[in-house]
Amino acid sequence: MMKPDRKLGPQGKTIDALHFEHVNPTGFGHAVPLWFFPARDCGVARIYLYYKGGIAHHGEGLLHRAMHQLMLSGTADSPAETIHATLESLGATADGTADLLYCQHTIGARSSKLADAFRRFLEFRNGAVFPDSELEVYRTAAASELKSRMATPRYWSYRKLMEQMVGSGHFQGQFTNLEDYAAITPALLRTAAEEVWNPANLFVVICGDLNEPQLADIRAIWQEHGAAFAATPRDPKSWTHAAHQPVHVEHAVANTNQVSIYFGKSELDIPDSGYYKMLVLNTLLGGFFGSRLMQNIREQKGLTYGIHSSLLKPGPHYQWLVSSDVKAENKALVIEEIKREMQELREVSVSADELGKVQQYLCGNIKMGFDGIFSMAARVRELQVHGRDYSFMDSALQEIRAVSPEEIQSLAYNFLDPNSFYIASAGAV
Repeated sequence: MMKPDRKLGPQGKTIDALHFEHVNPTGFGHAVPLWFFPARDCGVARIYLYYKGGIAHHGEGLLHRAMHQLMLSGTADSPAETIHATLESLGATADGTADLLYCQHTIGARSSKLADAFRRFLEFRNGAVFPDSELEVYRTAAASELKSRMATPRYWSYRKLMEQMVGSGHFQGQFTNLEDYAAITPALLRTAAEEVWNPANLFVVICGDLNEPQLADIRAIWQEHGAAFAATPRDPKSWTHAAHQPVHVEHAVANTNQVSIYFGKSELDIPDSGYYKMLVLNTLLGGFFGSRLMQNIREQKGLTYGIHSSLLKPGPHYQWLVSSDVKAENKALVIEEIKREMQELREVSVSADELGKVQQYLCGNIKMGFDGIFSMAARVRELQVHGRDYSFMDSALQEIRAVSPEEIQSLAYNFLDPNSFYIASAGAV
C-alpha cells in the first residue's frame, strides 16, 4: 500500500558527490597524531586539540565541564585578565568544551600570529591553578543558569527520560544538582586537567592558511610545551545500562501551562553500514521541516510550534529521540499522533516521490557539513571518536540515494514500534 504524497518543499538540484581531501595523519610530536587541512589566501588558521573519551570516558561531567571553562582563569603569575589581554593582543581566541564523547580546545588567530597564540595558550594551560576567586564566579553563574533551566518543563522531561531509559549507572543518567557545585575545588580541577592531557587521548587537527615554516614552528612549540603529560592515562570508567520495560513517566513543574514531551529508545544496535538508511527514516519521521511529525502535528493540527526527532550515537550504540513542547490540554493528543506516525511508517510504504525529496534534502544537508576548510575538523573528530575512516563519509550520498521504500518500511517495522519507546512528560501534568 502506497501513501499519498505529503506536502514537502520544492525539489532541489542533485548533489552528486562530496569533495574533500583524504588527509592522512602525520606526527605532531609526543606520539600525538596531526591532521592538517591547508587553505590558501584566507589569512587565518585554527588549532583543534581533541581529547578522546570525554565525559563517557572520565565520568564527573560537572568537573570536566568546569575544568575546560576555567582552563584560562589564571596561573601563579598571570591572572585571568592578563591571560585574556595577552591573547587579545595577538588577535587570538581560545576556548574549551567538554562533551559526552570528546573534549576540545580551539585556538584561532591570523596565520602569522597562530604560533605565538599557541605558545601562550600552552603556557597558560600548563600553569593553570584555577584560582578560588574565578572558581567562585563560575559556581555562582553556573548554578544560576542551572536553576533557571530546572524551572522549565524541557529540562525535566529530558532528565526523567534519561533516568528511566539508561538509569543512574550510565553517564547520560547522571545529572548535576545545585549543591554539587560546592564540591568543585582547585585541586580537583588540576587533577582533571592532568588526566586528560595524555598522548593516548589526544589528537590534533589544524585548518587554515599556513605555510610549511609556520606549521613547523607550531610543531616545535608543541615539542617544547606539550610534554606536560600525566604519567599514565586514566582507565575508562565502567558504566551500566538500565534494563527494564519502557514506561511513561510524568513530572510536575510549577507555574507553567506547557508540557514538554520526550520519546526515547536506547541501545539500538545499528552497524555503520546501515546508519545512512536509518538517517533517511529518521528524517522522514521528524528530522526536517517537511517531516511527517512536523507536517501533521504543527502544520495540519497546529498543536506545537516545533517537533523533532534525532538519531544519536552517544557511545557504542544509537539512541532515537523525539521531542516537542505543547499546551497541557494537547499533551495526550500529541502523544497519540506521534505513535500514529510511527505506526504508519511501519504499515504503509512511503511514496517514491516523498522518499526522493527526503533523500535530496539529506544529501544537500550533508554537503553543507563539508563547506569551508574549518568544517573538516569536526568531520575528522567524528571519525576518530567513533573509530571510523573516510569510507564512512565517501559512501554517504550513495547509501542515502540507494535506500528504497521497501527498506524504509522494513526498518520502521523493526525500530519504530511505538510501544518500545520510553516517554517522559513534564510541566502542567
